[in-house]
Amino acid sequence: MSEKTFDKEKLYEGVIVAQNNDVCFIRVENHSQVFGSKDVFLHISKLKNRRGLQIEPQMKVKFKADMKERGPAAVSAELVENEGVSAEWNHGKKRTKNQSNNTKKKKSEITDFLNGYICEACTSKSGETIYFVSEENNRKNQFFLHPSKLPSTDKYFGLEVGTRLMFKEGVQRGKSREVGECIILNRVYKLKNLIQKLETSIREKKKESELVGMLRSVHAWQFLGDQLRNNADMIAMIEMQNEIMSLCKASDSLIKDAFGAFLKGDMLDPHSGPLKDYMLKMLVNKDQYSVHRLEILEYFRNISQYVPSNISRVIRLLKYWISDDDPLVTSLYKMLKNLGRFLLHETGETDVVLMDYQEVPLIPTLPEIRALQSMEFQKHLLPVLTSTPYESEDQYMDTYFKLQRAEGYSALCKAIREFNEGKLDHRDMNVYKNVSLAGLTVNYGRISLALKLRSVKEVKDLSASRYLMTGNLLCLTFNGDFSDPVWAKVSIRHKDTLKNESVVWVELTSEHNRNATTFDVILKLLSKDRMVLMAEAPTYYPSFGPVLKALQQYDISELSIKDQIVRCEKTAVRPEYLENSFVNLDQLLRSGVRMISRMVAECNTDLIVKYDEERETEDRFVSVENLIQMIFRSKKLDGSQKKAVKHALTNRVAIIQGPPGTGKSFIGTKITEILLNLETPSSTPILVITYKNHALDEFLTGLVKNGICEVNDICRVGGRSKEPMLEDCQLMRIMSRAKSHDAHELRDNIYDVNQHIKEVEEELKNGIAEFNTDLGLRLEDIVDGLEDDKLTKFLTNNHNDVKMGRMIQDAIFNKQTTIKDICKGHMNSDKLCGEIFKRFGAIFNYWKPKGSDFRDFKTNIESLREYLTSERTRLSEQTSRSAVSRYDQSTDEEEDDDDDEDDEEFNRDAEEWNNERLELLKVSGGGINKNEVPIITHFNMNDPNMIVRLSDFPDSCPLEEHLLSSNLVGMSSQEKIKYLYARLYQLQNNSRELISSLMSKLEKLTDMKDELESLFRAKVLKSKKVVGMTITGASINNRLVKLLSPEIVVVEEAAEILEPQLLVALPKDLKHLIMIGDHKQLPPQVNTYQLKKKLNFDCSMMQRLIQNDVAFVQLEYQNRMRPELAELLDDVYPRLLSNEARVLAIKLPNVLSCSSYFWSHDHIEASKRSKSNVAEAKMVVSLAMLLVTYGHSPKEITILSAYLGQSGEIKKEIDSYKKSSTLLSDDNSFGVSTIDNYQGDENSIVIVSLVRGNTTGTVGFLKDLPRRCVAQSRAKSCVIFVGNENTVNQARCWKTLLDQVRVKSSSLTLNCPEHNSTKTIQSNRDAQLLLSKPEALCSKPCRGIFPCKISDHFCRKPCQPPHQHSRCLAKVSYQFSDCLHDTVKKCHQDEKELRCMQMISFNFEDCGHPETRVCYMGIKQEKILKCKFPCASMMSCKKHKCKKTCGDSHVHTGCKGLVPTQLACGHIANKICCMDDREVICHHMVVKKLANCQHSRKIECCKSITDYACQEIIKSKLKCGHEGKHKCSEPKETVICDHPCAREHSSCKHLCTRKCGEKCADCKVCLDIFEEKKKAAVKEWKDRADMIAKELRRKADTPCSVEVTDQSEFDSKKDLVIKYVQPSHNWFPDIYKIERVINRKLEKEFYQVRSELFDPQRPEDLKFHGTGDEGVQGICFGDGFRLPDINKNNMFGQGVYLASNSSKSAQELYTKGSCKLLLCRVLLGKSFPATSPMNHLTPKEMKKKGYDSLYAKPPIGGLKNDEFVVYDKRQALPAYIIHFRSLSYDITKCKLPTRSLGVFKKTKVYPKRTFDNSNPYEMHYIIAEGRFRRLQSGTSYRIESIDIVENAELEQKFRNKQAEFKQKGIGHNPVFGFHGTSAQNIDSILKKNFDLAYFKTGVYGFGIYFSEQPEVSIGSYVRGCNSVILCEILLGVPGVNCKEVRKDGDGRCWAIVIGETNGIRDNSTMDQIMPRYVINYN
Repeated sequence: MSEKTFDKEKLYEGVIVAQNNDVCFIRVENHSQVFGSKDVFLHISKLKNRRGLQIEPQMKVKFKADMKERGPAAVSAELVENEGVSAEWNHGKKRTKNQSNNTKKKKSEITDFLNGYICEACTSKSGETIYFVSEENNRKNQFFLHPSKLPSTDKYFGLEVGTRLMFKEGVQRGKSREVGECIILNRVYKLKNLIQKLETSIREKKKESELVGMLRSVHAWQFLGDQLRNNADMIAMIEMQNEIMSLCKASDSLIKDAFGAFLKGDMLDPHSGPLKDYMLKMLVNKDQYSVHRLEILEYFRNISQYVPSNISRVIRLLKYWISDDDPLVTSLYKMLKNLGRFLLHETGETDVVLMDYQEVPLIPTLPEIRALQSMEFQKHLLPVLTSTPYESEDQYMDTYFKLQRAEGYSALCKAIREFNEGKLDHRDMNVYKNVSLAGLTVNYGRISLALKLRSVKEVKDLSASRYLMTGNLLCLTFNGDFSDPVWAKVSIRHKDTLKNESVVWVELTSEHNRNATTFDVILKLLSKDRMVLMAEAPTYYPSFGPVLKALQQYDISELSIKDQIVRCEKTAVRPEYLENSFVNLDQLLRSGVRMISRMVAECNTDLIVKYDEERETEDRFVSVENLIQMIFRSKKLDGSQKKAVKHALTNRVAIIQGPPGTGKSFIGTKITEILLNLETPSSTPILVITYKNHALDEFLTGLVKNGICEVNDICRVGGRSKEPMLEDCQLMRIMSRAKSHDAHELRDNIYDVNQHIKEVEEELKNGIAEFNTDLGLRLEDIVDGLEDDKLTKFLTNNHNDVKMGRMIQDAIFNKQTTIKDICKGHMNSDKLCGEIFKRFGAIFNYWKPKGSDFRDFKTNIESLREYLTSERTRLSEQTSRSAVSRYDQSTDEEEDDDDDEDDEEFNRDAEEWNNERLELLKVSGGGINKNEVPIITHFNMNDPNMIVRLSDFPDSCPLEEHLLSSNLVGMSSQEKIKYLYARLYQLQNNSRELISSLMSKLEKLTDMKDELESLFRAKVLKSKKVVGMTITGASINNRLVKLLSPEIVVVEEAAEILEPQLLVALPKDLKHLIMIGDHKQLPPQVNTYQLKKKLNFDCSMMQRLIQNDVAFVQLEYQNRMRPELAELLDDVYPRLLSNEARVLAIKLPNVLSCSSYFWSHDHIEASKRSKSNVAEAKMVVSLAMLLVTYGHSPKEITILSAYLGQSGEIKKEIDSYKKSSTLLSDDNSFGVSTIDNYQGDENSIVIVSLVRGNTTGTVGFLKDLPRRCVAQSRAKSCVIFVGNENTVNQARCWKTLLDQVRVKSSSLTLNCPEHNSTKTIQSNRDAQLLLSKPEALCSKPCRGIFPCKISDHFCRKPCQPPHQHSRCLAKVSYQFSDCLHDTVKKCHQDEKELRCMQMISFNFEDCGHPETRVCYMGIKQEKILKCKFPCASMMSCKKHKCKKTCGDSHVHTGCKGLVPTQLACGHIANKICCMDDREVICHHMVVKKLANCQHSRKIECCKSITDYACQEIIKSKLKCGHEGKHKCSEPKETVICDHPCAREHSSCKHLCTRKCGEKCADCKVCLDIFEEKKKAAVKEWKDRADMIAKELRRKADTPCSVEVTDQSEFDSKKDLVIKYVQPSHNWFPDIYKIERVINRKLEKEFYQVRSELFDPQRPEDLKFHGTGDEGVQGICFGDGFRLPDINKNNMFGQGVYLASNSSKSAQELYTKGSCKLLLCRVLLGKSFPATSPMNHLTPKEMKKKGYDSLYAKPPIGGLKNDEFVVYDKRQALPAYIIHFRSLSYDITKCKLPTRSLGVFKKTKVYPKRTFDNSNPYEMHYIIAEGRFRRLQSGTSYRIESIDIVENAELEQKFRNKQAEFKQKGIGHNPVFGFHGTSAQNIDSILKKNFDLAYFKTGVYGFGIYFSEQPEVSIGSYVRGCNSVILCEILLGVPGVNCKEVRKDGDGRCWAIVIGETNGIRDNSTMDQIMPRYVINYN
């Protein structure tokens, strides 16, 4: 329609031109410019005043119209009243007399028109064409037709002779009568005349107005489009149309209608149109057609503008020229494609229209999901050509691919649209809300997301429903409207987890989610927690998804039989491999084929004998042609079966049609047998494909049972076989037994890939575990992201909080820590640090954005989106609860087609897919068992330590990383949110990249594994003779089919398989295709009504080829049912015959006299979506129960229903009978199925519930003949139809059948098979009464004869229900043969079963007492029985009588009777008669007095008082002075006083908390404090270890490295090395480089082990370790230190040895020439003080001792220096690598220049990084520096310079004194000592030495004070300068020549005093001092 001229409110008028059922079409002649050539669609329900009138052609109608998907359609209409005809009709079928008259008048109006045709045309004088019309029935009666009477569409071009029309007589003009009004029925044109007229008109008429009439002639244009074939005419037409479009600028609508009609032809068909062929020809001869090329391009541009509906065909034609690299073509192509997208959007279509099938996405595009027009109505869909061949392979593939795609996704897209509009009926599609990520599972490379969800539709138990089946397609949306679809499929469906937790596992289909990786989706799910929706596709994805993918990759040009398939080539082509082929005749005979055995002797001349070396036999071979002749002479096959065999062997594409019961499977196995026994059989297995599993089992079982194939030569691919015989044929079992060498190699490769997959899986799990900690921000994450200065500013509010600033400085200084550690809470054991941490938390909580800030941050669009999502969900929930569905108002036909989907069928496919997937996974060594719960890696979003979570941020939150370097103070709320998001993104960045790369790697490995597994299976299966699979299995295993590349494919049930599904199962090298089936039964299942009814998609390949007249053979003899049942199929199979030899033996049911019934009723169906009829369901089940009651097994009966809803009602009824009747059980019940699902099955008795019953006579899809054919042909013995006769008869096919059934009645008569009695049931109530009293059918006695044959012993039960006569129950008299006693027995009983129970008296031999016994027991019982009389004897005591029975074995000694006696103590007691008085113990209680006290106690008379201690409680005064309670028998010295102890602990002054009597050991208060500190320390170090572990997981590939220290760090560590140089080691270093070691893994272990120490509070130490280059490398960059083996060389056992002295560790013995020294951080913890060598120590022993390390002090074991040993390598962490050059510090090797006496010189040397060891001054600098640093014990001072002193005079005196001490044998080795003094004294001392006159007596006596600790001299004595004098001192004998004051642990003196000898002032002592250096420090 033209939008410019179309008016929706206008009332148009037209005539009905066609009518079919409830649909008709209106032709509008006067508004062709509006409607063009299109007729208007009208449904009779839109007629307002129909009133039951029969609608017929030529009725006039007024209507309002609208544009619908299929074209213009009337939205309201009414019949026009003419000539007094009243439009008032009554409802109903009966009419009144007046109504009948009105109808006659209306019909008379129509009959006023005459039928005629144009017989002649001539030109008048005025140039007008006059037509002469002859009446059809009276050709002599002619009329003339003036052109003015013609419709406007025919005036310009006119008409040709032969045009048919309807007309009314007009006025008489002369001798002829004029045609008055006319309607053109069939126009006739001549192509050449039209083209000539067009050329003339365009040439002569240059004005637009003169061409309008031409454009209105749409019928002529349509004729031109249909008939144009010649290339010259086509080019001329293109040029003319270009000219017209250039002239007619204002007639857009007319051009659109005219050229639109023209282009309805196939000129622009991109597959087979003439223009396509011409364009391809032009590519070869470009120069010749260059002008035409430009003309065609211009035409394409114009057509796209004026008739945009053809733009898709234009674009696809242009693709043929794209490869020519013509810029004009390319630019036009791009322009038209962009224009096409715009125009298609306007018309409701999508850009898929513009694509070839190879370009179309395999999943619906977003425009398709949003499109107003459903996929099945898209114009690019081409109908299946059911009766004509395809012109090209492209057309064929394009048709089927797009139809299959529309079938798969149309329902999904439509349902999503309706969901967005709030109109979704959840029976069309299930939607899930509150979808959240519960975790993920990685299993053999496949990543499955565990989704927790909730169904919008109310489903009691998802695990028991057909929802979320394995393989189902899912679509997730985060926006709530599916504008951002993410596609997935159900991968794991664990029943218990789905039921209890509502969790299902899904696998993302990565090929469909190209813009989103799996990890992206995970992030989305986590960020949109519980805000995600998910739709489940209503169609079963595994049945079409793999097919689509295979179709798009399928190259049909390589298919060997493409001409037969595509172009329906009718010429019989013999399979090439059967040319001149021979069949092994003896092998055929051995396998059981006897049909040709009689012919062998007659054909000896045709046989060829060959010797088989392997079996050492001679076999006879016959050619295929001769074998066919032998088969035709055989009598074992009927004529049609022989033709079928011949047809199969002589046609490359063989088609065999088999009506029900004709043995399709039988003939298939026989053909297979012949092909398997060829002399040179196929090199690949024969592939057998079926539609259903049971058909596949039947075919393969037939091969095995008939000896055609061994079980080991067959493979069944699929997991639903119920045939035990085929267990060993299953794919998984075959794979597990694979013996092929190649297969083993592939299996090894698969194993290697699986191992690689496991490694990647483990890495992925670790990465996810790390990522799991980054789902939100914690406080430490914020701290880690801030630099120290920004953190300080944040705490102090940009330094405005002075108090906080001081607190921070004090804490850092005191604890030697960092602000970050404090803010992380690592130092909370310190009060000040804890306070700062607490303040930090409060400040940050105040700073942190609130929840409202996050909500306000969201954009309006996001807020609206969330609202719309919740609103859609709410509307959907309301819709799902609503009882009325939009489908209840839909047309019945569409409704029924929709109901054709069956849950059983769905579950069958789903279960097959599930088993198939599990089987394939098991073959590869992986997979999850059905009952195995997958292991879930959970995502923890509920960590209470998280301050903000990923889900808190909106989708639109921008990433502004520059904020990470900004100051937190002063940020706005939006900036804060952006900052937190950027920080979270920064944390996730590493794990995000890692996980994404691992998932990508895993996907590639999985693809590799799948490829290898397919190769593995194919390699193994190629050794098989037959491979069988269902079409679903073939779709899933398409890759395997390709690799197998079978040369022969046999398709059973071929007419039930969709053509694209079968096509992709055909390999390119196929040589022979055999299709067996029946196209007259139900076609392939197609769920989309439009595709089925309008586009013929349900036409199978077999049916299409037959309808295209491809040769086929029909089997003619049925072997299933009784002949009278077969006769009912005459209207379907006119040639069907019965094999009477077999079928006449089939008996009728016991109580029925005929084989076919129709039991009618008047019950009305329920108005549900799937029809049901409860009353009818009760009738059919009651009938089935009656048949079982009267002798049939439940398994012999099947109940079929036309509708799924009815099947459900029938099953409910059966369940109720199972509870009340013993005739039914779960294992023994009726079969219940829909008609559609029962195709291919059979049973003895079939009851068919037809369901439909209504007042309108609507039968829905019940009217389909194929469905009726299936329903009536399943029974062998009897078929009973139950239905509403008035309704069912409205279907013509059913009326035909029901009129032929033997019994058709509203009642059903049951007959007694033995008597003439009958019982008639008319309703379910009658059936129930008969079931309650089944004997009512026949009350006559049965009189059946029992096996005893006695005439009086006949059955006295009622005749019915049937019963057994195997045992006669009549009672008869009988005498036992041995004892002759009389008895009564049942007739059937044998004497061996009887026992004589008569009692016989006898006397016991021993005692003579009487007794009785049973007769049959005999004398044996007398010996067994015991006498029960009492014993009469007395006991030996002669006082008491024996109490035992006579028969018991006993004696009369040892009497147990009780007698009283007096004991020695005087008490009376009872005793046993036979006991001696002395043995009796007296138990009387008496009071006795204790021996050691005055207390008494009550005890037994027989016990001694000395055995008891006194238990009385007394009070005594204890030795502590307190009064205490204790037992009388306890000494008071042993009593512990329980009064509180009031003493104080001497060490801590705490009061003792123990008792007074306990020792005052360690203070409990102190111990508690220690434990608390220990716990805090342990927690602190654990936290640090966890922090580093988290960092390592985030940066899994963090390398170990070193960093060169800066100057300050270099100096401090150099000072440390030099400080610990011992002179005795003769080593001094030139340190030129120090590297800091970074090994986070070792650092993590260092902190971990610290939390495990016995003393974790002890501060870490710095110790030295010397090792070679290899050791440095391994320790620093490997796994750290390693413990040595235990040997005697290790003085203190198996530990890591470290030293305090750098010079010791730097010895060549340790460093091995590396010139490297390790400075390590060491955890000594609790140290064990060694007293002797202990080389047996191990880490385990040290743990037992309770120590962390060992400390050894010289001279233990000959040690010269201290030794530290740790026994856990983690306790030593390499911190620095010291690079040095060894220097000798010996003063003799670095002498200063010799000076003359009296010469004094002071040389200043400044510190340098490197020194020249040839320069004596620099060497002396190093010596002085080392002494200064080595002797420091506290504060570290930085050396500014050192003055080197040269004083020859003082040097001479010092050497003389040293020689004197050496001669005396006293200490002559100098030590270094420091002396502090004021600056003005220094030079004087250096020149003249010290002068005792200036010194006074100090605290420790008179003299000059030196110290070996520099800080003592600096702190106490240096005044006004930063210099200290370092002197060499000779100590001599301490106490004589000097005084040593307060030595420390290292032997260093706090003070050395020189000035007295033996306590007397002595000036000569000054010679003991030599000032060497002045150290100037800072």
